[in-house]
Amino acid sequence: EAFERPLAGVAVTVASVLGYGVVCQATGLLASLARLSGRPGERGGGTTLAHAVGLVATGLLGAFVVWALENQGRWFGFEIGRPAVRLVTIWFFALWAIVGVYRRMRRELQMLSTPWAWLLFLVAFVVYGEGLAYGRGEPQLALLLPAALVAIMLWTMSVIEAKDPLTLKQCLDAWSEGRWARAATLIPLWLVSYAVFAGVTLGGLVVAATGAPALGVLRIPGESPADTMLILAATFLFVTRDVLIVQIFALGRESALAGLIGAMSWFVLYGAVPAVIIAGRQTGYLGLVLPTGQGGWMICLISAAAQALLCLVLVAWRWRAYWRENAARAPAA
Repeated sequence: EAFERPLAGVAVTVASVLGYGVVCQATGLLASLARLSGRPGERGGGTTLAHAVGLVATGLLGAFVVWALENQGRWFGFEIGRPAVRLVTIWFFALWAIVGVYRRMRRELQMLSTPWAWLLFLVAFVVYGEGLAYGRGEPQLALLLPAALVAIMLWTMSVIEAKDPLTLKQCLDAWSEGRWARAATLIPLWLVSYAVFAGVTLGGLVVAATGAPALGVLRIPGESPADTMLILAATFLFVTRDVLIVQIFALGRESALAGLIGAMSWFVLYGAVPAVIIAGRQTGYLGLVLPTGQGGWMICLISAAAQALLCLVLVAWRWRAYWRENAARAPAA
């Protein structure tokens, strides 16, 4: 049957399959290298996680491809064809995964490395996603998409990147002393991702507040309309809480499992708790645990802000306690 198909179609299929394989292998290797960059105690037990990350990345890529194909092969309004969109989407992620492996290998070889490549990837990721969202007649989707895409990368880096308080303290000290080039070589990628996430969320809030009235309301099937500004603000607070949860565990005795414990905590907060609320037929209170934007600011924002503030206090407390116990490891003033 393959010999009855046009040669171009066969070539696109083969290239797509190869791209999927590259994404799975490269992201798995990238996850392993990310965990190898931390303290010696974190160097074990990363192989299974790396394989899981590779498989999850492939699954997410598949979902992204399907979503892209729903746009009838258009990118920012330019019709480039469904096969081309599928192929470009796959190899977009494959090539960036290879770049990520190269950058991590440089870091393992003790070569100075700044986060510009990761920043460029986040920008390219958002721009590519916006191109697929363009022209769908859903301006709210285009408004919320940048924060959602960067949040996915932020969650990923928070889980797989090695947690090293010493490197983080050295980075913060260098930044406070004005040695920004030195700080850039030490800054963890989860912190870079969080800064970008905060920036795109703030930008979305400004656009929602000053843009067309149609941007202000998101129609949720089967539910009452939600305010996109509340969704963005609640998303920022909930994701901030998620990042801080990982850092809380990274500063404790369970630091080697901080990413895994954090991911399990997110599963409970975003999966189990909402399931209980839905089972109790109290969907109006989902805003307490999900950034749905429903229930108004009292339900949506107060809950998210309280959780983020509590996690921030716990991180500050654990940070001080950690350096009291490990004063000998603190960088010299």
